[in-house]
Amino acid sequence: MTTTPAAARPQANGSAPARTPSASTAGWATATFGERPDWPAQREAWENGVRHAARYRAQYDITDPADALGPRPEQRGGQQRDWERARDAIDRAERRLGREVTSDRDIDLGIGL
Repeated sequence: MTTTPAAARPQANGSAPARTPSASTAGWATATFGERPDWPAQREAWENGVRHAARYRAQYDITDPADALGPRPEQRGGQQRDWERARDAIDRAERRLGREVTSDRDIDLGIGL
């Protein structure tokens, strides 16, 4: 008879098991969000922010070990929109975690102001 490790079993509320960040995730996730919280609501915000950032990193091959998203793409288009969405998700997570949001977007509107 085989047993499923506790970490891989669904939780009592039916949600997926909690996961700790992998070694490749730990640096940028901790630099961005701090340590993974113990309280469920904060942990959910932390994990949601990490998921959004990790998705962007994987899609655009971001490898910086300390910066979640890397610099804002200069070219307008899909990657820039995805970066903005990921940055918004990070900002939301940081607010829910009670952290100061420090996004510096320096957006050039091209209108000469």
